Amino acid sequence: MPRTLFTCLLIALTSLVNAQQQKLLKPEIQMPEAGYANVHIIMREIPTVKVKVNGVDLVFGVDTGCQGLGVLTEAAAAKLNLKPEMTLPTMGNTGKSEIDYVRVDKLEMGGGTWSNFHVAVLALKGMK
Repeated sequence: MPRTLFTCLLIALTSLVNAQQQKLLKPEIQMPEAGYANVHIIMREIPTVKVKVNGVDLVFGVDTGCQGLGVLTEAAAAKLNLKPEMTLPTMGNTGKSEIDYVRVDKLEMGGGTWSNFHVAVLALKGMK
């Protein structure tokens, strides 16, 4: 009986997390006629690219391990005056936590435009 109860609770929790994650908006993408965005990578501690978010110039770090969602630092979200629209549970190297998500109206980079999507806001040490 305890094993069945645990399994039911695990399924319910998984369904809840998946339902919450489905609320995350994926970007609408417009690419240049060539079909690709042409970006200039600047090497720092990590590779970075210049972008424009909601009309404001920023530098984004390129994280090849990112799982499909963008990330803003707390400082960048404050500079853009973006307020959290939702908080979702997550699991990472440091254990369980919750992450705030904000909506980006428009991100421009290398001639491409990504519109109307959510990104995570993280306190990334050493990043501004």
